[in-house]
Amino acid sequence: MKVILHNPRREVEIQGRRRVEELLRELGLNPEAFLVIRGDGLLTRDMEIGEEDVVEVRPVVSGGAGVHGVQAYRMRWSVRGVGHALRQM
Repeated sequence: MKVILHNPRREVEIQGRRRVEELLRELGLNPEAFLVIRGDGLLTRDMEIGEEDVVEVRPVVSGGAGVHGVQAYRMRWSVRGVGHALRQM
């Protein structure tokens, strides 16, 4: 599989199939801190990546603000120019 990493941008070739979580750990990355994208879709940690797949690995970007003692979190990311947002409170 071809893995495209960002910050800094680089490409890595990995032989064989892997679950997303296995791939991230093999790359030395914390699965809680990175998103894996195939085409226009986000992959969950338990999904399998095939040997012929091309995936992008992007760091999760988050920020927060206190609202009357309650912490609000917002994560945003961009997938090939299409903005996706996940808001969690």
